[in-house]
Amino acid sequence: MFAIGALAVAYLLLWLRNERTRLDHPQYAGLGDEANAKIVDATGKSLEYRDAPISSREFKAEFADAVTWAALHPTLLGGGIVIVALVLAIGIPIAWALLSKQ
Repeated sequence: MFAIGALAVAYLLLWLRNERTRLDHPQYAGLGDEANAKIVDATGKSLEYRDAPISSREFKAEFADAVTWAALHPTLLGGGIVIVALVLAIGIPIAWALLSKQ
């Protein structure tokens, strides 16, 4: 049971890492001219090409409500999930043992 929780936490942290990477490095350049033109037409904004990736905080400042809390604080979220997993991993067997004695 603990191994499943650990795998879930690892998967979530990897997912958050990938989400942050997607926000920092938009891959519009690899889509082609036609797809880029559709994006520009749909959004009404032109594409920006930057020399270096920007941090998620800079991205959030520039594009409000585009970055989730989890993307800005992956360590806190991961730590909270680990604490919940530990409490459940310890609490469920204790509760099971106490309730089975009755």
